[in-house]
Amino acid sequence: MDSLPAETLNINWLWVLAYLIGPGLLLVEFYRYFTDPLRNVPGPFIAKLTAAWMLYIDLSGQRSNTIHNLHKKYGPIVRVSPSEVCFASPAALMEIYGAHSKYPKAAVYDCLGFKSTFTTRNRDEYRVMKKRIIPSFSPAAVAEIEPTVHRQLALLIKCFDKRLNDPLDVLPWFRMLALGVVGQSFVDDSFGGLQKEELPDLLNHIDEVFPVLWVKWMFPLTTTILQYVPLNSIQKFLDSPARFKKYCGSAYETYLASHDPVEHHDLIARMVTEKRSLERSNESIPRHLTDTGIVEELTNLVFAGTDTTSNTLAYLFWELSHQPEWQFRLREEVQQAVGLERESFSYSEISELPVLDAVIMEILRLRPAGPAGLLRLAPEGGAVIDGVAIPAYTTISCQALTSQRDPTIFSDPDRFDPQRWIDGKKHGTADRMRDQLLVFGKGTRTCLGRRIAIMELKSTLAVLTRRYNFEVGSLTTDDDMEMTDHFVLIPKGGRCLLRLTKA
Repeated sequence: MDSLPAETLNINWLWVLAYLIGPGLLLVEFYRYFTDPLRNVPGPFIAKLTAAWMLYIDLSGQRSNTIHNLHKKYGPIVRVSPSEVCFASPAALMEIYGAHSKYPKAAVYDCLGFKSTFTTRNRDEYRVMKKRIIPSFSPAAVAEIEPTVHRQLALLIKCFDKRLNDPLDVLPWFRMLALGVVGQSFVDDSFGGLQKEELPDLLNHIDEVFPVLWVKWMFPLTTTILQYVPLNSIQKFLDSPARFKKYCGSAYETYLASHDPVEHHDLIARMVTEKRSLERSNESIPRHLTDTGIVEELTNLVFAGTDTTSNTLAYLFWELSHQPEWQFRLREEVQQAVGLERESFSYSEISELPVLDAVIMEILRLRPAGPAGLLRLAPEGGAVIDGVAIPAYTTISCQALTSQRDPTIFSDPDRFDPQRWIDGKKHGTADRMRDQLLVFGKGTRTCLGRRIAIMELKSTLAVLTRRYNFEVGSLTTDDDMEMTDHFVLIPKGGRCLLRLTKA
């Protein structure tokens, strides 16, 4: 039989592509669309098709701002990818994060630091780990950390006194303060930033930890290939989490060489004592009590307690630089509480001051250190949230940036206004406002370090406003302080230029 001409074969394949395969693929997409259980959830059309656009937004540092604007456009329920829905209502907040939440942490937590209490997704494992470390965050433990805060503040004042009247980037100084407090408190090493008046190398590595871990998690093959690229800048970037962990590991080894855990009751001592007890009884050692596990827990604590607190302080004094009347009210309140003569004072003397508390609550509301959503998964069998049926294993969340600017709860929500908290206590609305805050999480996964953070923020605010006036230090400062985030809030310009003068 004669074979067909090549031209005929070509025409036949084009016909198959045009009239069979193309319509077939289109029918598949129509089927997926009309059987998609989330198809009626509002949101950008592209979000129904692909998660790639949100990946791009994540990389740009605009996730929380983008989702906030989507809620303004579409309402309290927004679809941001084929399998992710964001909520912004008080009911959804309590449903997803309340004390009896049935929604486990999403897989993204696997890349938010090293293996630790914070990143653990298994609930049973988390309960065991939390029980071991929670004494280190009790009110008694906070009281033991207070002298460290005051020592670091004294060093900061010496640094600031040398730099009065000229524009000063306060962000690196607040970073050194926060690192000194958390480092000294958990690994008995302040890392020497304020003493030497220069940024420790450790802080440069911290900047890259989240991006590297996230890239390794999202693009494992690409990361593996990049490890063989002979460029020092790429290798240094990829190695930053390991170098950061090495700093904390060295501090841990130094602690063990110079401290007897039996004579101490800090976090390291408790964990090492329990590990040694299990060793003596020939019991198996859980991973989080091995030396590696302890170091990773400590590394995450140092990481979590540094940029969250320092960025909050930078935004706090930037906001106050625009409203000197609040600086005056703070100064008056603190001076009345502790007197003019004394240079130092205890946290117990200022912790309940109403103006101080209002200012701290307002900065945590308006500029949350973790503005983006705390991602959770719908359980097996799915769930109904705000009247919407959510399929099993769909990623769901509320984000602090939006929840804490809910106009039905916070009037003029985009304005820094501590008075709302003072009035709220008078009128009985403060509890409702507090219930809407997500900056420290909620329920059983609430941030364990919140007491330490509040103590550090209040102490720093009281000490510095008593001594200095803060003014905007540059015409570009407001642009520099536009919010971006890579899970943690970051000023767009990477700096906060203010001018300090003696009060």
